[in-house]
Amino acid sequence: YFPTYTLGNIYAGELVATLKHATPTLYAEVARGDTSSLTAFMAEHIHTQCRTKLPIPLMESAVGHTPTPKALLAYLNDKYRALYRV
Repeated sequence: YFPTYTLGNIYAGELVATLKHATPTLYAEVARGDTSSLTAFMAEHIHTQCRTKLPIPLMESAVGHTPTPKALLAYLNDKYRALYRV
């Protein structure tokens, strides 16, 4: 079902942006196989809260604002600019 994939991607973009802001070394940690920062964030903000909140309020409490596609678009823009050198 297409809308759920889109929402999942938007939410993932928001979560990654929030995690990168909180943990600037996130990508380096994950590259080393250390997912403790990622796991701790998800446990605190998503996994322990998901039974008591609907998706949008859950994301608002995790990232501090209403989810928008802005973070996902910034991630994709950075990724493909670097990949294709444009």
